[in-house]
Amino acid sequence: MLLRLERLGIAANNLGRAVQASTLERRYVVQKIIVSIVVFSIVVISINIYLIRKAVVNPLQALSAAVDHIGSDDFVRVIPTKSHDEVGKLAYAFDPMVRRIEERTNALKKAQEELQIKVEESTSALRTVRKQNELLKAVQDYQGKFISNAADPSEMF
Repeated sequence: MLLRLERLGIAANNLGRAVQASTLERRYVVQKIIVSIVVFSIVVISINIYLIRKAVVNPLQALSAAVDHIGSDDFVRVIPTKSHDEVGKLAYAFDPMVRRIEERTNALKKAQEELQIKVEESTSALRTVRKQNELLKAVQDYQGKFISNAADPSEMF
């Protein structure tokens, strides 16, 4: 019986070691799976970041640069439209808007130049009228003196 107990103890010991080895092996497999999932997730996230940057951030940076150029009256910039998403639609709508702004800016500049010419012409005309008024006033002053002298003939000669 003692021998049986000893064998039973050894068997239990062996079973415990086998269970422990199996548990360790399963833990190792689970850890490998977790590490694989983490690495895969990092790769997927990196790819998504790259794609988002390529699809959204880069076109928005191009639009921002174009807006800066337009702000300094440089209307030559054309935004390349490659996609048909919201950013692509925005870029597509941007070029006709820039053309309209350019047309209106050019019309305003032309109107400003024409107005400047008219102001200069008006200023010149006002100077001429002012000189004529001064001459007319001088003539009126001499006319008044002549009439007052004509009324008193003794002062004429």
